[in-house]
Amino acid sequence: MKELLGIPDFPSGSSGDIFINTPNVRIRNGALVSIQNEGTGNAERLQIYSPSIFLDNAGNISATTASGQGGNILINSSDLRLNDHSSVTATAGGAGDGGNITINTDTLTALNNSNITANAFKGRGGNIEIATRGFFLSPDSLITATSELGVDGTVQIEILQPTRQEPIVQTPTITTEQLLATSCFNRTEARGTFNLVGQSGLPLKPDSGFDSSGEAVKIPKPITQEVSDSQSEILDNRNSSVVATTKRPWQIGDPVVEPDSIVKTPDGQVRFVNASVSQTPVSFEELICQPTSDSSGK
Repeated sequence: MKELLGIPDFPSGSSGDIFINTPNVRIRNGALVSIQNEGTGNAERLQIYSPSIFLDNAGNISATTASGQGGNILINSSDLRLNDHSSVTATAGGAGDGGNITINTDTLTALNNSNITANAFKGRGGNIEIATRGFFLSPDSLITATSELGVDGTVQIEILQPTRQEPIVQTPTITTEQLLATSCFNRTEARGTFNLVGQSGLPLKPDSGFDSSGEAVKIPKPITQEVSDSQSEILDNRNSSVVATTKRPWQIGDPVVEPDSIVKTPDGQVRFVNASVSQTPVSFEELICQPTSDSSGK
């Protein structure tokens, strides 16, 4: 037949190209998608664009030659899976160089003796470039670009990092005016002041005690004088302990006695005192945030 048609025993021309663009590719049970040259010519290009490519049970994608240059395979996919002796090959026989395989996919899986090869016999091994976000290769599966008698090729696998960028969320800035507007000061129409007193003088929260990590200062004993009954009784809202106060108001030259308690008088006043008897301090939050009733019943 070849003699009748004038076809040489070994063709010298190059093979053609194959271009596939489809939603799904399924190659099973020994099926084959290939460009092949059994003569001295080269294999050309095989390109597949598909979101899902599945090779199973000896399915094969190949671009091979008997003695010319191996073909080039380009695969763009979201999911490329090879299973059960399946393969992607760009192998050259004789003196030809192995072809090149380029794979771009989100996930690549090769299981159960499945191979990706760009091998050669006498020529140089081909080049394999894989870019993927997920790469799964079983121990019995191979990715090779070798040469039996020549120089080995290269295998480059790049694990891509996720490109999604989370938006930068601007956290709201809370000003002191906002805090005061929503605090009990605004609800009770009360007024107050906040003083910065320096290191070791500012408690962690309003109703906690003073920091004792600083230098201890001895508080002098208060100087008491005769007091009247009306001035010596100060009741807080928790108990009826009596605090002694001086009959005469403090004057310049008198000793300064540091307070160690906060008390609330029956008429609603808040005082910082030095208690000479047992006294239970009133919570700062309770003093500020608990409204008092006046004679009008408000």
